[in-house]
Amino acid sequence: MNLLAAGREDEEFLLDLLNTTPVVDGEPSDVLAQPKARAWMRKHSIATTDAELADLLFAFTVCKHVKSNAIVYAKDGATVGIGSGQPNRVDSARIAAWKSEEAAKAAGLPQRLTEDSVVASDAFFPFADGLEAAASAGATAVIQPGGSIRDAEVIARYEQEALPLVERFRPSLMMVSAGFDADERDPLAGLRMTSAGFRSLTGMLVSAADRFCGGRMVLVTEGGYDLAALEEGLQAVIDTAK
Repeated sequence: MNLLAAGREDEEFLLDLLNTTPVVDGEPSDVLAQPKARAWMRKHSIATTDAELADLLFAFTVCKHVKSNAIVYAKDGATVGIGSGQPNRVDSARIAAWKSEEAAKAAGLPQRLTEDSVVASDAFFPFADGLEAAASAGATAVIQPGGSIRDAEVIARYEQEALPLVERFRPSLMMVSAGFDADERDPLAGLRMTSAGFRSLTGMLVSAADRFCGGRMVLVTEGGYDLAALEEGLQAVIDTAK
């Protein structure tokens, strides 16, 4: 299943999209006629099909008008399942799929309406369970906004919790699990860090290693599911640590 999360370069377009009314005077608005929409579709055309991209944009536009936590399944330019107003995102995804399945049964259709659909969320999926529910419903692609950058928050947590432990135990060797699924582009973790954040955090770890254990530190790569983000994050860490 393809997942398109809004990076910083997408945010202006997606904000414009959220300000678009999906229906004007009883007719669907031509969101795809916007130059920004066409550029966005070209950018992501390798990740998914043109039909999926069109449905993703439509579903994401509809999300604006659905009560959060909002999940919208769409196919062929129409909604096929909507979940809203739940305390968590996975419940909205499951309810929308259930409603779609019930509608298909009532209409005597041979398969659920969400089969081969796309799904949009009005906020990023913080855990994998929402995506798993969408995949189980038959969705082939997902669009979600990315959330805010959290470099400062993660670094502050290191200073408040991890560094005092290093100072307390004064290790002879530091071993670091260098996971890059924290990157803003990664589809899983939702920590929303940048390569600059990884670089700053690595510098602080190097400083701690120099201070307490003669510079002895081992970094082991672990996690990272966006290849471009993984490459940039690794390079940032290597350049800082060497």
